[in-house]
Amino acid sequence: MTHSNSIKNSKLKGIHASSGISFGRAFIMTNEELEIPKITINKVVLQNEINRFEGILDKTRSEIISLRNDVAKNLGESEAEIFDAHLLVLEDQALISETIKEVKDTLFNIEFCFHKVCQRYIDFFSSMEDEYLRERVVDIKDVSRRVLSNLMGQVRSELCKWLKNRILVAQDLVPSMALELQKSNVLAFVTELGTSTSHSSIMARTMEIPAVVGCVGVTQKVHLDDYIIVDADEGMVIVNPSENTLSEYREIQKKRNIIQQRFDSSVGQPLKTLDGKRLHLMSNVESVEDISRVNKVNADGIGLYRTETLFLKHRTFPSEETQFNEYRKVVECLEEGAVIIRTLDLGGDKTLDGNKSFHDEINPFLGFRAIRFCLKNQPIFKEQLRAILRASAYGKIKLMYPMISGVDELIKTNKLLDEIKKELLSESIPFDEKIPIGVMVEIPSLVFSIDILAPHCDFFSIGSNDLIQYLFAIDRGNEMVADLYQPTHPSLLRVLKQIIDSAKKHHKEIGICGEIGGDPLFSSLLFGMGIDYLSMSSSRLSEVRYLVQHLLLEDAKKLSETVLKMNDAREIMDCLKTFYSKKMGKVFENS
Repeated sequence: MTHSNSIKNSKLKGIHASSGISFGRAFIMTNEELEIPKITINKVVLQNEINRFEGILDKTRSEIISLRNDVAKNLGESEAEIFDAHLLVLEDQALISETIKEVKDTLFNIEFCFHKVCQRYIDFFSSMEDEYLRERVVDIKDVSRRVLSNLMGQVRSELCKWLKNRILVAQDLVPSMALELQKSNVLAFVTELGTSTSHSSIMARTMEIPAVVGCVGVTQKVHLDDYIIVDADEGMVIVNPSENTLSEYREIQKKRNIIQQRFDSSVGQPLKTLDGKRLHLMSNVESVEDISRVNKVNADGIGLYRTETLFLKHRTFPSEETQFNEYRKVVECLEEGAVIIRTLDLGGDKTLDGNKSFHDEINPFLGFRAIRFCLKNQPIFKEQLRAILRASAYGKIKLMYPMISGVDELIKTNKLLDEIKKELLSESIPFDEKIPIGVMVEIPSLVFSIDILAPHCDFFSIGSNDLIQYLFAIDRGNEMVADLYQPTHPSLLRVLKQIIDSAKKHHKEIGICGEIGGDPLFSSLLFGMGIDYLSMSSSRLSEVRYLVQHLLLEDAKKLSETVLKMNDAREIMDCLKTFYSKKMGKVFENS
């Protein structure tokens, strides 16, 4: 049923994040965390509510002790001491007894009463002049958030059920929330914030969920149960469409399905150009669950396995054994080619909620992330390297380091890897002793030092998302500057050509795993520049494969030469669109 204030047949414009068209009812999530419910309870269930609270306190205590032990083991005793303060808050009898009294006096649910009592404590300590007492506020907030999360666990687990066959409308989606969508059968999602290269958008493409981001005002203009159309290809949301609009979009969807079927028909055919050149297309994946999609599109392997997703799922640092089992499953399930495993790339917009290893930073994308975090937290990094090396005994694995800014970091990381290899040899644990080492080219300093790094690695992979971000000083998660994020900027294309030529000069394989690697408009250009392979979301691979099969590599080289002489980003984009249309026009004409 449509809300009384709902707008009719209204179009809202956003940013294309992941392809597809979806029709369905809206589910609104106005903020990242669920509201604390306020529910009147019956005296009959009062004791059950108190028992539930005490049980959750025990569960939370066990979680904190376990987390403390992990941090002490991996980071040291001094880093773990913060959790002693958390345990003291959790065992504060005044806090516990006041919460129970609040439930008995008001007959409201335990979540609401606990939140209310904690807020009283927070307000009290915040007003104190004593700095030590004011610092207790942080501990109370952390503990209350953890307890409330556990108390509301049942409510949170219901979220996936509520989203089933719905379209999620939200202010924003953090990566950990985006992961939950995979289990929910959500039809699509629309967010107020975000850009096409924010991590939730990348994950939507990997999971093949249609998505529109940067849709300003959508949480105010769309209400619960409004019927909406999400045209993710055009970055469009239509609220409570008319019958004519619905009919029009059903026809559009039918045509797009026919086109997609033609693309899919290319999957079983050899990946060669019209002039017989064998090119390589690989997939980007988040987890072992994505491997079936990789096999389905007959990719040449995995060009980027984002290991941080495993960490985000666990919301902590998973053990060596947990990681080993995941990496082993990935290589064993993959039918063709190698797996390029990127080491931990946490930081920026990908952090572990509540984990003290990550501090608030003024500019996290330029801060303590990826290889920088790993080299400062070697016990955590060593566990991951051990797990990857052990898994290399079960299939073809290549190891890749993110966020390398210079040769010193690469040498330090390789030295650490050699230490792990010696450990495994001494323990008689099998692994690939000649595992290939790769470096992600995403920081501009590497553009001018490929020759310096080449003796210390086996291959390079361009991370175009961060390379563009850092080259143009644009926060790629900030929709306010999204229009400045220009993959056709002449400077970027010249930088790409320089990287490719430098890698080739030093006889190193060079690929690209950023988002332009999966954009069919760029595929011909990148192959024309001499790239060895493209890696992309599996959902995009069949279209790029179809294009390659209808392409003369010689034409792609001429396109590259033409574009590199051009000076205007818009003109370059028009040139790429014209080239694509000439190669693919017949597909669309006959649809």
